[in-house]
Amino acid sequence: FQAIEACVAEGRRASQAEEEPVVVVSRPADPDPLGDKLAHILLVEDHEVNRLVATRMLEAEGYRVSHASNGQEALDILAEARFDLVLMDVQMPEMDGLTATRLQRERERALGVHTPILALTAHALKGDRERCLEAGMDDYVTKPIRKEALVGSVEAALDVYEKRVSS
Repeated sequence: FQAIEACVAEGRRASQAEEEPVVVVSRPADPDPLGDKLAHILLVEDHEVNRLVATRMLEAEGYRVSHASNGQEALDILAEARFDLVLMDVQMPEMDGLTATRLQRERERALGVHTPILALTAHALKGDRERCLEAGMDDYVTKPIRKEALVGSVEAALDVYEKRVSS
């Protein structure tokens, strides 16, 4: 618990030091000599602690992470930039993750592309996984987030996507 509090405090200090919030949106980087996995992930999560914890877990594995705090913000960012994968919270203000995923899938069908979208949710009841998949999500990760489950799902989704693209 102290580690989470430290992450939140660090995030607050960093955000207070900046004059205005910054959303980092970019294309995948050139190969990194430090062994960066290069996958750029959009993390869509409205809860600050969950966002910080997931970001630290992913960055520790070499992933680059950008953030959105609701479904509408995610759609706006996805309209402007390419990501290798999206981690989408299901319940958020303004626009939930299921609605955002449905709208993104409509956009992708028109463009002939597919970005893996993984649900992040505290809902682990019967039928919740099916609702996520019906909305167009590729997989489902439950909260509280466990690093092994998160990284395993991300790597599996990226492997499937790479095989689909290279075929």
